[in-house]
Amino acid sequence: MKTTHLVLVLVFAGKSLACDICGGVHANSSIGLFAANRFHTLGLSTQYRSYQSFDNGQLHSKEVFLFNSLQLRYQLGSQIQLYGQLPYQMGWQYLEEEKSLKTGFGDAQGFINLIGLQQQDSSGITQKFISVALGVKAPTGQYVSPSNLQQNLYPGTGAWNYTLLLNGFKLLNKKWSLQSEMSHTWKGKNNYAFQYGNSSQLAALLVLNEKFQSYRFLGSLGFQVDHFAANHWDWQALAPEARHEGTLLQTKMSCNLLTYNWLYSLQAIMPIWQNINSGTLKFRPQIQFTIQYLIQQKK
Repeated sequence: MKTTHLVLVLVFAGKSLACDICGGVHANSSIGLFAANRFHTLGLSTQYRSYQSFDNGQLHSKEVFLFNSLQLRYQLGSQIQLYGQLPYQMGWQYLEEEKSLKTGFGDAQGFINLIGLQQQDSSGITQKFISVALGVKAPTGQYVSPSNLQQNLYPGTGAWNYTLLLNGFKLLNKKWSLQSEMSHTWKGKNNYAFQYGNSSQLAALLVLNEKFQSYRFLGSLGFQVDHFAANHWDWQALAPEARHEGTLLQTKMSCNLLTYNWLYSLQAIMPIWQNINSGTLKFRPQIQFTIQYLIQQKK
């Protein structure tokens, strides 16, 4: 029973980085149902992303990013959890015959998650769960002026970001559950008076839970919608192609394997429909692999 409970609430333990890349357009952070268990965790995540930019209908450039992130979570009492992650980014840009590479540590993030509702049955299985998280991203990564044509390859933004996140979970039956999440991120200005646009996200996922011998497999499938407001620069007006505003609809799927002390997660995100920069910026499929070590909280 304890294993089942843990699995149901750890299925989306992997975080999605809130990086201002390729024009500052990407998903807000996600904590899934990470908070409903009583375990501390330490993990590593690797994520691959790519983007394409078009000019008059012709491919202009391609950007590829590899994010390696150290993640941790600490249980502070029964209703408060602390999350943190530090990313290391590698970014490539392919422009005609030229290839550029920028590497370095990105902007560190932290969350405090407050549990508002957690209903359990007599065996300790979570039936319903609601939490509210407050997050902050610090400008720890290297960044440059927007006048630099390779601005978006740099791992930092130079600005403080603040996120409000609402997380919900409902157990449907022994095998199926539903998880949903809503968030909004307010993005500040950096020393160059440049501000990436605020972003909002809504996601809903259906989760299947199956046991195989001493292991447990979880699969998920759902949808995610992101909206990005326009970038802004106080020192001069941005061209339309530099504002990076629009809406993105994606399908989201994952495979998760739980052992005694480890959780292995493989997640893929595929764009279904998008209208970023009136179609001149295209999100490509993403893939992420995460390993987490589970540390039982001392009583």
